[in-house]
Amino acid sequence: PVRAKYLWEDLALSDHFDFMIVSCHLGATKPQPDYFQKADVALNRTHTQPILFLDDLKENIIGARSHGWIAHHVKNSDHAIEVLSSL
Repeated sequence: PVRAKYLWEDLALSDHFDFMIVSCHLGATKPQPDYFQKADVALNRTHTQPILFLDDLKENIIGARSHGWIAHHVKNSDHAIEVLSSL
């Protein structure tokens, strides 16, 4: 929860996104399929709705893509901003 709070509040991701899925709130961890399934439920998502997923671990990107999410590997917060700006 500390890292999520830092990302959401201190880095102001809340200014740019409506929602952030945090594994400790779901009771499932990335890259397990259960994480992505529970996240879909939390978002009330249908499989036709795209999800943008950013992560610094390649195995999490693979898991997200396997679940049908749009996933980008980012190295740090500056790189994440570059990726988001390019979309």
